[in-house]
Amino acid sequence: GSHMRFILALAAAATATTDVFLASDRMAASAAVLNSVCDNSQPTALRLHLLAPTKEAAQTLATATETACDGAVVLPYGLAEFETLVRTRVGEEPMWTTALSKVERSKSTYAVPVAPWDRDEKHTSPYNHARFYAPQLIEGETLVMLDDDVIVQGDVTTLTTRNKAVAAGCQQWYVGHEGEFKSSTDLTYADVPYFGFGVLSAGDDPSCSHEGATECVPGDARQWFAEVARTDQAVARRASWPRFLRRLAAIGDDAFPADPSPDEGNAFVDELYNTRAWNFGLVVIDLDTWKQHQLTAKYHGWLEANYRREFWPSDSLAFGLGLPFLALRGEVECFEDNDDVRFEQGLGVTPWVYADRDTKTLDDAFALHWNGNRKPWDMDRCDDATRPYFLRYLARSPGLYGGHVAESNGDYYAKCAPPPPKPSHHRFLADRSTATKASVAGSAFSTWDQAYAWYANVYKFTEPKDIAEGYTEADWPGMAITIDDCEAKCAAHFPSGRGVLACPKTELERNILKWLWWHPSAYG
Repeated sequence: GSHMRFILALAAAATATTDVFLASDRMAASAAVLNSVCDNSQPTALRLHLLAPTKEAAQTLATATETACDGAVVLPYGLAEFETLVRTRVGEEPMWTTALSKVERSKSTYAVPVAPWDRDEKHTSPYNHARFYAPQLIEGETLVMLDDDVIVQGDVTTLTTRNKAVAAGCQQWYVGHEGEFKSSTDLTYADVPYFGFGVLSAGDDPSCSHEGATECVPGDARQWFAEVARTDQAVARRASWPRFLRRLAAIGDDAFPADPSPDEGNAFVDELYNTRAWNFGLVVIDLDTWKQHQLTAKYHGWLEANYRREFWPSDSLAFGLGLPFLALRGEVECFEDNDDVRFEQGLGVTPWVYADRDTKTLDDAFALHWNGNRKPWDMDRCDDATRPYFLRYLARSPGLYGGHVAESNGDYYAKCAPPPPKPSHHRFLADRSTATKASVAGSAFSTWDQAYAWYANVYKFTEPKDIAEGYTEADWPGMAITIDDCEAKCAAHFPSGRGVLACPKTELERNILKWLWWHPSAYG
């Protein structure tokens, strides 16, 4: 009897299916991801859910990867078919087709004034938000969700969650005090700048200090966090209600008392300090737990609350990452706590030559994630050290590989563009959290904030989309990368020191210029 049970258990294990969900409008990138998944797993144990702009495009992707993925069950969806599934089986209108994805920058009571650079339509992309509907639609046990900037080098059928609904990679990259790039797997929601108001761990008052300030909390910070806490409670409470009741409650706005207690705001901030930050890229979902905990409804509830309260504009990082962080708070565990699974993330954040990394860490990683702007298929921003990991799996789809090479001027051995100069100004991302505010003694200003507001209006500059955009390597010696460079070059241009306000002449001016030039988007 025990032998028979053992044989049956083995048979059940052999037929277990891992669901994989990939949503993307980038064909070559998607093919590389799928080839990497199938080459390192047993394809017959995989069920691949592919979302592309059209069903035909999804089928083309399936055909392009059939060599590696032979034996896998493939379910292709176009955006139209997926939207119909969301309406009929989840009972929601897909957020990207509604006003929920069109929250503007606002001056309302609770609106966070996010940084000028923090503006990107990708934060409302259907392919980013589809991942919150997919777990509600898919019937199975374990779902692996992938971004298209990931290469998998391990067997995804071995991935599971241990105690939570979601398992994710928690490696975060940041800039140290000397301008060096560092990584940590222990940063919290309070340590990462994903909510539009900078980081809380600096210990400074996060409230906006003056009219026109950005990356800060509007009004009284404790009251604002109290409102977010009450919103979170309302979202959690309503998630288990039938949809029509949630709709009625949303119209009545009954769960938002006028005066939430600041103590609740303090408690909520404490929770942010005690919740580890994580990344999309490759996440594993226990489908039963996701559904039991109503996480799709919680996510939608947060979108609706954001629409009503206008906490964050929909083209901001806080909308793309911060809201999911809040919706899934307490539901995510870190892969890094399990020594068997190690991701290498942030490959798109910093040029390889400036990262203290060894290629052996890439070889040994379960998965590689190019989160950031420096994608391996972009010849202007890729890295010669990491691009081969992408090419090796793209080459499994010869037609797409040939097309990609053709876009690189037909050169199979084309090198990535040289990286931009190491930006010592980038360390201000770290400096700002510990920066001192210079004395206003001897100036025309009574307070530092008054000086900041005046100079913010004087030092006008257009922030480049990317620090290297429009420049060639030959231009770099003439570019001012640090405040010191800026001051020296400015003085050289205007030796009389008159007729221009752009040359800082005092420690107060230099200090304020440093704060104004805090530009975290250059590398990610």
